Amino acid sequence: MKDDEIICEVIRHKEATIAWFGQPGKRERERFILRGFLRCLEITFELQEIKSVKDEFPDVEFHGAEFEIKEMLDPDRRRHDEYKDALKKLKKTKNISSQIQAYQPVFVRFNEVGQRIDPVLNDLCRKYPEHQRASTNLLIYFNLQDVMLDKKTWEPITLNSRGWRSVSVVGSSWCYVFAASMEAPQFITENVSRFRQKTGLWN
Repeated sequence: MKDDEIICEVIRHKEATIAWFGQPGKRERERFILRGFLRCLEITFELQEIKSVKDEFPDVEFHGAEFEIKEMLDPDRRRHDEYKDALKKLKKTKNISSQIQAYQPVFVRFNEVGQRIDPVLNDLCRKYPEHQRASTNLLIYFNLQDVMLDKKTWEPITLNSRGWRSVSVVGSSWCYVFAASMEAPQFITENVSRFRQKTGLWN
């Protein structure tokens, strides 16, 4: 494939990605994240069983359980703008090799994941009243730029749920349930403090 053909293909992919990360794609992204979590837990489901609920709160419903989805990004990162800027550069380039950057991930220990999520829970307490948290399962998508979990560092960790029905996290190929009340769905309560791994979550 010639450079100009590759560039055209990459541009099409970048344009689709920009649409995906825009506001119109928000609901689909939320369902997508819950699908990855369920797959990691090896829960069988049909796509139509995962439903968007409301524009504000909560986000998604599955078998009667309501979920609030939060994607954890780097502080001050403007991902949508990043992709738009990259698209502008692609449209000007003549050599695809000039756009290739080396991928150098930073590996973090599992306890650091918990440390990064804990202040997020504090922030969400100020945003959502107690009665909303008590009836909703919180699912955090750990998606820091170029940050990968060192899975060998896993150890049981619990976090104060701050009143959420349950608190879970899903990453690129793993998930973990930090806390769950008795009212949480069984597929969550039976996975508290269990580190689950599975490839192909996002296919």
